[in-house]
Amino acid sequence: MLFQKNILRKYLTLLPAEQMAEAWSTFQNYFLNADIQQNILQSKEEQFQEGFLRELFVKVLGYELRAMVRRRPAWGIAVCRQPRAR
Repeated sequence: MLFQKNILRKYLTLLPAEQMAEAWSTFQNYFLNADIQQNILQSKEEQFQEGFLRELFVKVLGYELRAMVRRRPAWGIAVCRQPRAR
């Protein structure tokens, strides 16, 4: 286990229950959907990377997803934590 159970309990009690329930529901609706799971299993990692970032970090955890242009001709994804208005 990554964290001790008492540490997890301590910090979980600080989170708003309604917000946690909403995030868990959003997670379940996407990641536990059998059709989506099948699509994930059939996709290459590179094909699903953007979708994973968007679904988990943006829709479930409330991060903001911004594309950033590097000096070289390549794209990156910046995931920035900013509280969402609820």
